[in-house]
Amino acid sequence: MPSQLPQIAAQLRQAGFAGEPAALADLTAAPLNAVVRAGGGTGAFVSADGLVLTNHHVAFGVIQYNSTPERNLIDTGFIAGDRAGELPANPDFRVLVTIGFDRVTDQVLGAARGLRGQAYYEAVDAASKRIVAECEREAGIRCSVANMYAGTDFYRIRQLELRDLRLVYAPPRAIGNFGDEIDNFMWPRHSGDFTVLRAYVGKDGKPAAYSPDNVPYHPPSHLQVATDGPREGAFAMLAGYPGVTYRHRSAAEFAEQVQWTLPGRVAAYDALIGVIEQAGRDSALAKTLYASQLQSLKNNRKRAAGELDGLRRSDAVRQRGEDERDMLESVDGTKSRDLGSDGPGARQGVGGARTRPAAGAGRHADPAAALGAAAGTAADRSRQAGRTTRGWLPGA
Repeated sequence: MPSQLPQIAAQLRQAGFAGEPAALADLTAAPLNAVVRAGGGTGAFVSADGLVLTNHHVAFGVIQYNSTPERNLIDTGFIAGDRAGELPANPDFRVLVTIGFDRVTDQVLGAARGLRGQAYYEAVDAASKRIVAECEREAGIRCSVANMYAGTDFYRIRQLELRDLRLVYAPPRAIGNFGDEIDNFMWPRHSGDFTVLRAYVGKDGKPAAYSPDNVPYHPPSHLQVATDGPREGAFAMLAGYPGVTYRHRSAAEFAEQVQWTLPGRVAAYDALIGVIEQAGRDSALAKTLYASQLQSLKNNRKRAAGELDGLRRSDAVRQRGEDERDMLESVDGTKSRDLGSDGPGARQGVGGARTRPAAGAGRHADPAAALGAAAGTAADRSRQAGRTTRGWLPGA
């Protein structure tokens, strides 16, 4: 997490980072408060007047919303001549600006202490919903509780919910989606995968639905776009939403993904894609109306197929099983066994966990944290082989 970056300051400087790592630890301060959640992916403010730079595929629904068979902005692209010419986004498109990131572990786990199984998880769920409800009493604020490290740490995320977004510039599809799904999730990639939006608020400076009377939002900070381009060997770092990793999953969970979830997901996406593509061949209107949904289905189908292939090629199930046995053998007083051998209940982790707390100086205080410390190795091996077991790529 960003808050951990100061702990690896020496490694960052060795890699070429010339800034202060502590400046990256606060999501609510510059420069990271310029990075936002845009739709289902990532964006960044790049001007003091609310310009948001995001991916073409992230804003594809905004482009499709403003397209018709007669005026197909998906294919032709779009540029607003002035602010009056900017086009309103679809009403459900949001940009979320993080304004709070607070640890609420004690509040969430306090109500679950001493409980096991379903009762434990219901208590955690109820506490999380209560925190969100209290947080969202303030108008214009969207809140969530993030579960970190297999249920051992929880954070409340407060975000300003901007609801009036407008299309400023989109490249033609031949540029914004060059290579289509053949190139998607492949690197190096040569598409112009970007679009520019602008965020607006009411005259009182607060989030508001679309209105011609709204004014540009002035973000707390914005990024400067470099005009000289990257240099070979220069330091690079990515920041984005949603930031999700599944590297802490157990061998049993990996096996479930490989044997059932991912194959089923690919098959379902294939069926849906086939239906929509056939409808598009029969109707130009249907092709336009379903363009964004079709693009999303193709993107998620490629992701699921890639995850399945990566897990299989990296032999993640076997490697994670070995990691788990090694971890259990290294913990005093814990009998070595396969975490998946006792069925789903063996994966309960904290609260309903069947593994015993670790003992001894320098060891983790609970089994889920101990597993998390040992769990990175299988994912690290697969990443070193040019593959990944991450569940989502920021901005994807």
